[in-house]
Amino acid sequence: MRHATDPSIFEQIAQRSSDGQLSAQILDELEVKPGNLTPARGTLTKQEQIAFTEVFNEAKLRPLLGQIGMAFGDGQFWPRPLPGFIDLWGSLQSSQLSGRQLDTAVISAGHTGFINRTFDMWQTAPPDILVSSDTIHQKGLDLIHSPKELAKPEPLIMQVTLGEWALKYGIGNLPNGLDELRQRTLFVGDDITKDGGLAINSGVDFIHINPDNQAEAWQAVAAKLGLGKTVLARG
Repeated sequence: MRHATDPSIFEQIAQRSSDGQLSAQILDELEVKPGNLTPARGTLTKQEQIAFTEVFNEAKLRPLLGQIGMAFGDGQFWPRPLPGFIDLWGSLQSSQLSGRQLDTAVISAGHTGFINRTFDMWQTAPPDILVSSDTIHQKGLDLIHSPKELAKPEPLIMQVTLGEWALKYGIGNLPNGLDELRQRTLFVGDDITKDGGLAINSGVDFIHINPDNQAEAWQAVAAKLGLGKTVLARG
């Protein structure tokens, strides 16, 4: 096995590096410092750090992808959706098919391939807009922003999401630009601190999916979007 101090290791990494998936934050979390990786060369460049961590990420993600769909003893499969989510998501899809312009988006620190494969396992359509760690890297945001700025509850990732919507439809469709889009946005999450904080910092409405009253929470989402009653609310 070749040691990371060999400069040519980065040539191999770069050949395998297509769209990059993690930032140098992983190196810090692992307490692996660039100077220790290549003492002969000094510190790594930002691009080299990203290329190195992509190889680590690929190795980490591969077994997780293989576990998608594994059965639990209760007949459910991993990863489990929040109770009520699939029903609400189905109502959203039906509303879209009826002609309503009601777009869905997912903001996640996870990876696009994992998220899309999970939606496929759930046998439901993926979100119209997906902002993942891969999206952040593809836009080069991890080169100019700190990990803290790119994480909830900081508003940057919501700005990226609204920007993706604007690119999809053309910001000219909204007389007041992103301010009007924020007024049309409903953010839903199960973490009152991170998700709720992101909504507050971004100026969008928020509904907290509390595990102690999920039927009430999902019904509040359905009512806000004009979708009628959910299965949990009817049951």
